[in-house]
Amino acid sequence: MNSKDIPKSAKYTRPLGAYSLPEWKLCHVDPVGFNSSKSIEELDIIDIQEHFRKYANPRNMFVLPKEIGALGEMQIFIDEQRIER
Repeated sequence: MNSKDIPKSAKYTRPLGAYSLPEWKLCHVDPVGFNSSKSIEELDIIDIQEHFRKYANPRNMFVLPKEIGALGEMQIFIDEQRIER
């Protein structure tokens, strides 16, 4: 495999950081996906910046124990996690 093929087949599967909490699921209040089939090179920098702001904003996050992590996918539960801004 040459170096040009590595990004095409790379997949990061380890928890992030030495202090990750594998028993917890990180959930987002407002969706953070791009919902686009464009490559990152084709995306507008403003869209990338907005995505990062939503992704990294602590007010847009909550954690759940993995045993009940599926609650983090239910809209009625997500709505209850909203902080009035």
